Amino acid sequence: MTSKSFNSYQIYTGVSVYKNEKNSQNYYVRIWIPTLKKYKVFSTGTTSLIESKKIGLELFKKLTLSGELDSIPENKTFKYWCIQYLDYKKNQKDSKPVNYKIDEGRLLSKENGLCSVFGSVHIEEINNTHIQKFFEYRKTNSNLSNNTKNKYLSILKSVLRFAFSQNGLSRVPDFLKYNMKKRDNPRPSFNFAEPNNEYSKLLARIRESIDNQESVRYHLITEELYELVLFLVHGYLRPTISEIFSLKYNDINVRMEPSCLEIRVMKGKTGFRIVNSTEWLVDIFNKMKLRNVNHKPDDFIFMSDNLNRDYVKKIFQRQFKYILETSKLQNDDYEQKRSLYSLRHLSIQMRLVKSGEGVNNFV
Repeated sequence: MTSKSFNSYQIYTGVSVYKNEKNSQNYYVRIWIPTLKKYKVFSTGTTSLIESKKIGLELFKKLTLSGELDSIPENKTFKYWCIQYLDYKKNQKDSKPVNYKIDEGRLLSKENGLCSVFGSVHIEEINNTHIQKFFEYRKTNSNLSNNTKNKYLSILKSVLRFAFSQNGLSRVPDFLKYNMKKRDNPRPSFNFAEPNNEYSKLLARIRESIDNQESVRYHLITEELYELVLFLVHGYLRPTISEIFSLKYNDINVRMEPSCLEIRVMKGKTGFRIVNSTEWLVDIFNKMKLRNVNHKPDDFIFMSDNLNRDYVKKIFQRQFKYILETSKLQNDDYEQKRSLYSLRHLSIQMRLVKSGEGVNNFV
């Protein structure tokens, strides 16, 4: 008579641990899933019966929290409304593929998505306990920052608000918000006061590179780099494709009183806005128009003959990096690396300092 090789121990109704020594020395957990009308089997990875029972209990608790053990109509689950929300977002005119992919990952990813923990929960039952359990689950893989936690909370609330707008939810619950730690170190910029005027040193190095006909990856450094820097500092623009690299001649209006450039930003970081430059930028812009006497209203201000604006941005970034390296201005006093965006920070600092008591008086 052969010895018994299959041992099973019940933990709860529908939950048991067992070992089949013919196949493995480890114990397995078997849990009945009502919604699927079948058992799910999980390996415990251990030969200890005591440890296997503990693991089985934790799996049972997790599945209970996720709602997977409840018989909930599909159109009442959190995952169902996540899918509906993503379909809605995808069909919006201003929907960006990158943002959609991020939202999809935070909701539906098998490893990192909210649905991996409570996708089967009834939409009406979602509360702070579920999101806290999700963060505890994620902590086993990586310790999320408060900023990342708030982003998960944001997409969770967006789904619930959408479900509420579609009569799929009676009310949107309140959720905790995680405090953000403020950075002690300032953003990289340039000193602009004597005796260590780094901004003047930067401009002088650009002028020197133009006079010497220096180039970066076969692209000659020209007056355009010098003017780009001035537009970023005196025009309060961001060095992005949606702002300075999409700027066209018909986006700029020269005002007389007060003397400044009125710059129209169509799709900037904060949407549409009108920016007033400093008075000093008016002469620079007039010189640019004289140099490009045959320009058309819808021509780009910088490298107008190249329609690939992402490539134009990279050319200027590489040239600016070269200038920083050759003038030994790569890092600020806090050893933070500088970039074109540092000119944006410089422009704000200069405006605050030079405007005296009235920021809006400094144009």
